[in-house]
Amino acid sequence: MVVFMFSFADTYAIGSAAKRFNFDIKIAGQYLKRGDFSGCRTRLDKAMVSYSKLDSDDKANVLVRKNKKLMDNMNKTLKAKGFPAKDLSKKAAKSIKGNSNPKTVSSTKSGGTSSVAPKKVRISIDRYAICIKNIERYYKEKWLSSALTELSKAEKVYAKIPEQYHNVGSLPENKRKFDDYNKKIKEIEAAENKARADRTRERETGYAFNAEIQDIEGFLARLKEGKDKSFSGFLDNLSGLVEIFDSKSIKADAFLKKYKTRLEEGKVGNRRSLTGSEIIDIITNRVKYRNVMINMAIDRELNYVIGVQKDAVNDLTTKRMCSSYMLKKLKVADYKMAYDNVKKVIDYCNKTNVPLPKKRFDLINSYKPKLLGLINSAAKKVSFNKSVYSYTNASMKKSAAKAGSVTGLDLIYVGLESGVTWKIHKNAYGIPLYKTAVGAALYHKKGDNYYRAKVAVIRREYNGNGYDPVSSVSLKPKFKIYKK
Repeated sequence: MVVFMFSFADTYAIGSAAKRFNFDIKIAGQYLKRGDFSGCRTRLDKAMVSYSKLDSDDKANVLVRKNKKLMDNMNKTLKAKGFPAKDLSKKAAKSIKGNSNPKTVSSTKSGGTSSVAPKKVRISIDRYAICIKNIERYYKEKWLSSALTELSKAEKVYAKIPEQYHNVGSLPENKRKFDDYNKKIKEIEAAENKARADRTRERETGYAFNAEIQDIEGFLARLKEGKDKSFSGFLDNLSGLVEIFDSKSIKADAFLKKYKTRLEEGKVGNRRSLTGSEIIDIITNRVKYRNVMINMAIDRELNYVIGVQKDAVNDLTTKRMCSSYMLKKLKVADYKMAYDNVKKVIDYCNKTNVPLPKKRFDLINSYKPKLLGLINSAAKKVSFNKSVYSYTNASMKKSAAKAGSVTGLDLIYVGLESGVTWKIHKNAYGIPLYKTAVGAALYHKKGDNYYRAKVAVIRREYNGNGYDPVSSVSLKPKFKIYKK
């Protein structure tokens, strides 16, 4: 096994030039690590100069050899990034300058002035070249703020160079590059400023949009029920919408005029129930969708009335039964106006200019003669059989007469079936309170050509020892028609 032994001198017994070289490589590496290729190039050029001055012993040093490899690798990396090594043959350049006559005057485009620039000017030209390289790097790496800073710095440096030296050395080419990059970078800056302004404007518009749509959002959500035909209520459920319709319409029109473009782009914030196109459609067709809802409610109101009439027809046809409620309606000259539902329909149609449902009204009115005919027909068919309800007494008659007189009915007969079962009602402690039985009470009302038989609930109170005579009779609303 071979063991390499390095003495202390291998690392540290080197000259000042070698130490400078090692230091420059270290600093160049730091620049490269943080992506500052221009700084790395400058420091690496110094390291290359230092390395050229080393003797063979220094170059043989372990650390120097290691840093030489690092220098070569960094040179390759920088060349690939567009930062090649400078020509280090400065002595040759100096000898050429030394041989040339400093007083020689050459003709230039600026009018024949000397092409040999003073040292101060040459420094400015070099600084300008560095600025251009930095601008190129920042442009490629999209560091806009750094590029703008370097552009400003380059302008200041250029301003210090007298006009007669504007065609000296690399300055014309670098000036051309400056103009090119200046245009590109300023365009990028303008685009970013516009994008930033657009974002600010969009944010501010979004705040205003959200604030203003809140005032009409509930209004639009209600009208969406008309658009979707999902409304399931009656006219009373629309009273709020009808009351605010005109005032909200004015606000909705102003909102649409202001935000139509935004709505067309689908920008509605975090709203899930309403899309931009739906909002435009609902505001534009709000009267149509309100009227759809009103007509749906009208259908339900009138369907209820028609349902009541159909039930009345069925009761009279199959059971000869009617109600005082229906008889009152049949006495109204304009039969449809006997129903509150119809009155609401007319009121809403007048408020909103929705056409009256005349055909439905005619259908409702057509039930009047049909119902009257069924009542008259029932009055001629069957007589009341008192023998079925044979059990009666004075207290029962008195209570039944009193119950009928409330609605203008004259008692003809009241009774219970023989052997009727009484139902005993008790309190929470099991003590009897009263008992009831179900019978029938026959009445006549002045002007009728028939008798009315109502279900009668007979009640007797418990007195502690037994039950008192009949204390009250309760009558069910519907009645059966019997022959007079």
